[in-house]
Amino acid sequence: LLFRHFGSKAALFREALVAPFTGFVDEFGRTWSSVVPEETDEEDLARAFVGQLYDVFVEHRGLLVTLLTADALSAEEATEAGIDDVRRAFTVLGNISAEGMQMRGMRSGRPDLRAQSTVAMIAGMAALRSAYGGSTTPPRDQIVDELVQATLHGFLHRTDSEGGTA
Repeated sequence: LLFRHFGSKAALFREALVAPFTGFVDEFGRTWSSVVPEETDEEDLARAFVGQLYDVFVEHRGLLVTLLTADALSAEEATEAGIDDVRRAFTVLGNISAEGMQMRGMRSGRPDLRAQSTVAMIAGMAALRSAYGGSTTPPRDQIVDELVQATLHGFLHRTDSEGGTA
């Protein structure tokens, strides 16, 4: 019944695992569009982004496995599995990163790389959380708080040639 509705395993996979990620990015893009910088607490916005994305990755770990193996897929398999949709979502996040950096007077030749590294850090914590702590894995809120601090202060207080200073 499921395969009749979705047409293929790849389409079912795309709906079950890729759609939650791309849906999250689309929703965050709408949130970002409505942000008034002077009225927005940067840490609250970062916490919402990080926490929600962390939850998506925890709930849909199969997406992480697919993303790790995407290089091994043929172009057709990647399209069917939704990898093109994931790439589009990364483009959206790269654009948001560029806009955020401009607002803060920062420049980068690769704002998309900043967005990708942030997503990779969040995905890594979601994927490896039990490996890090076993039965003593920190609570979700502590993990999210640490990721928020690393995201905001790891990028905003850089002094490298492309990061500028904040």
